[in-house]
Amino acid sequence: MNNMNPGIPILVMAFSRPKQTKRILQQIELLNARSVHISVDGSSNEMDYSHHQNREVRSVILDWASRTKHEVSFNFFDHNLGLFKHFRIALSDFFLSKEAGLILEDDIEFDKSFIDYLDKIYKAQLFTDYWSVCGHNPIRTKDKSFSKSNFVFMRPTNVHTIWGWAAGRQTIEDFLMYLDGIENGGISPYSTLEDFTKRAFSDPLLSYQFKESWNNKILRARNSLTPNWDNFWVLAGWHSGKYSLIADTSLSRENPDQSEGQTHPHVSALPNWSNASNREFLVSGVRRRSLLMERKLLSVWGVSTRRSIGLQIMRLKVWLLGNTEN
Repeated sequence: MNNMNPGIPILVMAFSRPKQTKRILQQIELLNARSVHISVDGSSNEMDYSHHQNREVRSVILDWASRTKHEVSFNFFDHNLGLFKHFRIALSDFFLSKEAGLILEDDIEFDKSFIDYLDKIYKAQLFTDYWSVCGHNPIRTKDKSFSKSNFVFMRPTNVHTIWGWAAGRQTIEDFLMYLDGIENGGISPYSTLEDFTKRAFSDPLLSYQFKESWNNKILRARNSLTPNWDNFWVLAGWHSGKYSLIADTSLSRENPDQSEGQTHPHVSALPNWSNASNREFLVSGVRRRSLLMERKLLSVWGVSTRRSIGLQIMRLKVWLLGNTEN
């Protein structure tokens, strides 16, 4: 591998999806040479369907590793860790030797220009400025399929998305320390939510709805035997006080192919992408426009001005009805 100008290292998280794993490795093969680590969660027992699938995943990885130009390492776990523990261990191990890295789950696809942009940030050592750099924009109309422009604005945001993202070592250390703090009682996620809401919202309707939505997320995560790691990732980002950068045109997403099962099934498949165009990236300095996009991004969590007003009108009607009956 050419070590003179290495690209940003990549961590691939995989489990029981050989077709998706093969697809993402084919995409990575088109990139300039770099370090690639693949972490594969294990299956619960040999009778599980996932055990057979994981054997195929292993075969795909070993075959690719034997002929790729990239510097490849991998870890195949014998037992099923679950998403939360798998991410925690894999992130910790990967960033012990990496100053920054791109994290891709096996069902993600990406625009090569997004990786080119990350390579520039990586070489300039700018990852300490942000919590993360996100290729995925969850607003459906921001999907690359709907964009005709070659300009991509990277906007600062408190909405930290996970379908294709990169971060520096300090971010990962802060995230893991945040998890430790929650487990030993030194940090309350509810306090994190309260502090962030006070900083981020001046609109009382949005503030109420936002806290209601995230209180439910925290409660589910804390009561689950198999919690998702991504809610804690977002909370840790708010706790840090740092913004992420998010593309105003989505340049990474879950692959529309749902044949092997996804953690977030799509209501309808999006169009296929073409990687034919080059893109120019600009970091937006116009905070007003970033805030406008962030308000739209809140709809991912079911939070919107329209819904807030609707809920208040409904409560007012109930109150008026009760007082009329009395």
